[in-house]
Amino acid sequence: WSDRVRLRHKLKLEMKTYKEFWTTHGDDFRTWLMDLPTTATTDGGGKKMVRRAFQMPRSEIRNIVGTTYNIHSAFGAVLGAVIEQVQHFGETGYPVDAPPNATSEVEFEKCLTWDRRGGFTIRVYDKQGNFHPEVLEVWLDRMASLGGPKLLDRRPKKGGTSKSSGDEDDDE
Repeated sequence: WSDRVRLRHKLKLEMKTYKEFWTTHGDDFRTWLMDLPTTATTDGGGKKMVRRAFQMPRSEIRNIVGTTYNIHSAFGAVLGAVIEQVQHFGETGYPVDAPPNATSEVEFEKCLTWDRRGGFTIRVYDKQGNFHPEVLEVWLDRMASLGGPKLLDRRPKKGGTSKSSGDEDDDE
């Protein structure tokens, strides 16, 4: 439990950095990224480079949490179980359980896929090699949402619920 709280705290501290980045560079970054698939393909190897930019082996997630946030211990085992669930989410047939106001999260989850060769992937190209800018837009919207006002969207409160999870204090 304490590792979860510590990770949330560290991520909340980074929200300001995300917000500053998107305020200062968001439009230019969006333009650059949307042009990248066409400008990077002039040499013939650009598609591969763009595809790899949106791949992450599942082991890398635990490495990032460990090295960037210094969180290991039992939380690593819990995180590994969650990663395994996300990896096999499509096989479960469960619906997305995000809150109704979490549109960027839901759209991101729809674009996130698992490939045993490439890990977690955002498919900006389909199997025929066609570029899908709407997938990049979903990724950009999700990254911009990390700047707040909340770390993660939550379901609207039902009357009289208590603050038991500590998630209500996301405002920075």
